[in-house]
Amino acid sequence: MLAQLMPGLSTHQPLRPLLFTINASLGACLTWTMIDDGKAPRLEVAGDLACNHQHVARLLAHIRREPERNWRIRYWRHQAGRLLYPESHPDAGIIQSAALCKIPLQGASHRNYLFVAFPHSLTPSSVIKSIAIILAEKLKGYLSEVILKERTASELNAIMVKYQLMLDCAPILLNSFDASRRCILWNRACERSFGWTQNDINHYTDPLALFYPNPEMRELVRLSFSPFNDTPVTEMHTRYPVRRDGATLTTLWSNITMSDGAILNIGVDVTGLKKSANRRM
Repeated sequence: MLAQLMPGLSTHQPLRPLLFTINASLGACLTWTMIDDGKAPRLEVAGDLACNHQHVARLLAHIRREPERNWRIRYWRHQAGRLLYPESHPDAGIIQSAALCKIPLQGASHRNYLFVAFPHSLTPSSVIKSIAIILAEKLKGYLSEVILKERTASELNAIMVKYQLMLDCAPILLNSFDASRRCILWNRACERSFGWTQNDINHYTDPLALFYPNPEMRELVRLSFSPFNDTPVTEMHTRYPVRRDGATLTTLWSNITMSDGAILNIGVDVTGLKKSANRRM
């Protein structure tokens, strides 16, 4: 069984198909893994039987009631389904034997498990225990990578939230559009100056027309977007976009064009300064 199984586990496939590979090779009816960080346990299930977090919690609660606390693997030879499901559950009588194995990960506080269940009793139990431990070792690197990716994603999300707040509160006009003209950044300064929200803008196929109703002026603005240039254009262009209420603003703009076609616009609303200068004159 292991000779058939191991080549399939060496491929870079998602976890759930990998569990189905284990199921098919071992003749199991249910296989699951759980990464439990104490907050939001991640459960991946493969097989013909239903299994959810409540079923897993029922099994783990049964183990915690046992006197022996330090264990690496548990094996049940008969009626193992009654540990996972209530007796009234239709799948309770299907599972006969099952193995639950801990997957220890270096430097991780998570509790990680591999569970494999069979519709018949298997003997000798030492063979199934050995197979489960080998599989757990094989999955160790995979689960370590999953946890690392989730931790990295969480850290990146925290960084993005931090910088999003900084961009949102910046006292200059900051907005960005992707290659398909969808607005992906529209800070509060833009919302205050123009009167449009990011959600409002994304209801239009050509958002630029909101600010430059004149087609000729709109084309001049488009031409000012330089080809790929990942540093700001040093020269700032004076533009006269229209607010939502129809008033005309005086603004200064520079832009950065990314390799994926997205454009970051950096601007300053000088309408108030211009009015003050005109009054002094």
